[in-house]
Amino acid sequence: MASLALDALEVPLDRSLLHVFVAGPGYGEGIAVALPGGGWIVLDGCRVATGALPLLAILERWRSPGEPVEALLLTHPHADHAFGIRELIEITSPRCVGVTTSPANPALVFAAIEAELAVSRPSSLDQLRRRIVIDAMLAIRRRFDVAPAELIALVDGTRIPLNDPATAAFVRAPNGALVHARLSRGQPGDPNELSAVVELVYGVTRIVLGSDLPTLDSHGAVLPAGWDAVLRRHPHLGDHLGLKVPHHGSPAAFHADLMLPGAGRTWWISPFNRGRRLPPTDPDGVPRLVALNGAVSLTATPRPRASQPWHTDPAVVPVADLPALFAASSAGPGGFSITPPDVGPLEPVWCGAFDDRGALRAAWRGPRAFTVVP
Repeated sequence: MASLALDALEVPLDRSLLHVFVAGPGYGEGIAVALPGGGWIVLDGCRVATGALPLLAILERWRSPGEPVEALLLTHPHADHAFGIRELIEITSPRCVGVTTSPANPALVFAAIEAELAVSRPSSLDQLRRRIVIDAMLAIRRRFDVAPAELIALVDGTRIPLNDPATAAFVRAPNGALVHARLSRGQPGDPNELSAVVELVYGVTRIVLGSDLPTLDSHGAVLPAGWDAVLRRHPHLGDHLGLKVPHHGSPAAFHADLMLPGAGRTWWISPFNRGRRLPPTDPDGVPRLVALNGAVSLTATPRPRASQPWHTDPAVVPVADLPALFAASSAGPGGFSITPPDVGPLEPVWCGAFDDRGALRAAWRGPRAFTVVP
């Protein structure tokens, strides 16, 4: 389906459809979901070079007056997902806030993170990341202290409370017993390993939001709490219409039972854009996903913020042109050009609108977003 410019997305939204906005990278990534029956779900945070928050820009433009944010979820306490969480809580006043913690003792997450941060000796960059996480967790802790019943433990089996009867939202990872055990020891470990996976169901339409959950650990071994375990518990997740590809499209997050071969689905990637950590030319990265799905929608190019290309219509890039796009200095194939570093909050954004019968009805993109095809 051809995409439209994000500026063409009408206000108010067509509330017979489920709208999924995937934003970033700026610093981080975030997702905003406009529910068909009214209300929003917000996942994670993101900030662009100007300091603006894409998710706030989305809400300010497309949220109706007085419409609630039903739930704000921090899928895991990494800085690139925690950035902006405090502002989102303070400005949107969500009805509930979710964080990965023990359902039996939700306060465990705060004690465990405080203990881990206290013993680390970070570099200057790590200090910045730590401040971002602390800022987010303190905001969640303040909300918990005032209204403990409004904190949701993001573990497998949790159902996100929504007032919209047409849509259901479930947490499908991580395993609650594992979360409780790790937090009780005060050793949460790598936050990616406890990333929350969220499943949205609207009629026969299923959307999977994969957060940063990996399949393999840093040594290339199968992670016991990763996608292998999730798909054993919930094999139906492979039968989806939309997928936020986990961990910025990293090959370590690939799983053959989640990324099944097929067509007609929407796969979004919010790429990592600092340095060359996740180069898109890796055969096991974007090219592999394109071969399986026929197309992949990237919110931006995996390049530093100071050199993000602007993609002109139709913003379709053949996978063979990805190396040139990644290395571009001023211009290249596919109608892109390098623009100044100030990326606007609605520029690295995709939005898909889905009906309840298993169809993508329309897609819109910001000018930094594009589609990769074979």
